[in-house]
Amino acid sequence: MYKNYIFDQGDVILDIDANLSLSAFQRLIPSSPDSLPISVADLMGGSEGRLVCEYQIGNISTSEFLNSLKSVVRPDVEENQILEAWNAMILDIPLERLEALLELRRRGAKVFMLSNTNDAHTTHIINKCFAGSRSNMFRYFDDLFLSHEMRLAKPDDEIYQETIRRTGIDPNETIYFDDLPQNIESGMRVGFHSVLTKGSNWLSLLDL
Repeated sequence: MYKNYIFDQGDVILDIDANLSLSAFQRLIPSSPDSLPISVADLMGGSEGRLVCEYQIGNISTSEFLNSLKSVVRPDVEENQILEAWNAMILDIPLERLEALLELRRRGAKVFMLSNTNDAHTTHIINKCFAGSRSNMFRYFDDLFLSHEMRLAKPDDEIYQETIRRTGIDPNETIYFDDLPQNIESGMRVGFHSVLTKGSNWLSLLDL
């Protein structure tokens, strides 16, 4: 076992489907889907769209984010409909993954989440998957490193370096799981044993 385990959130711990949000937004806009200001890459925590980038590093509030999207939807669309479309991609966390996190902690490992995310998604995930309480997440994780709270985002090396600084972990004793190659490359640069994985594939790599 490693002493430290760092997990991405979307498509590693949490099941997501960005196309569900894209489809929801397409139903809200008055013109063709080609005019949609959000791409799959944006919804997956990528960096194609400036609006999503600014939101996921906390440079704009949820209210400002939703107001920006109001300019491209039909005039009759309410703010709560935009928020529902934004959150539609969030599915659930399979029980087997949560049980694996608990077992790692029972065996003495430190377990962390490092995620490109945003305020609305974080709130929705807490409500949907953790009974409405952020404190419930700390059953499974020693600490959370979320881009909108850190004002940093992957694959910038700085977010990994800040995670190391705050936790005091030794990168050589740390394994990091993520579903995006560019994030894995950054993890390797700071010294993590970095593994590209998706869904529950990482479970087979643990000696539990």
